[in-house]
Amino acid sequence: MAGLAFDFCVRYSAEDARREAFDVVVIDDACRGIDVDGSMNATRRIFDEIGVLCVASDAIARETAKAMPYRTK
Repeated sequence: MAGLAFDFCVRYSAEDARREAFDVVVIDDACRGIDVDGSMNATRRIFDEIGVLCVASDAIARETAKAMPYRTK
């Protein structure tokens, strides 16, 4: 999952998805935060508490390349 407002739109969507028992991965560098009064840190803390995984896009690319080596050439 990715979005414009990491600490608002992405946060609420991730919380909703977890509440419905979905696994959630947020692509960290595909988001930007607003950071009102520490909302970025609060979002990261909440994500840790509810089991939302934050990863960088290059980690996804590496894992994809491992899973589909025929596509990397």
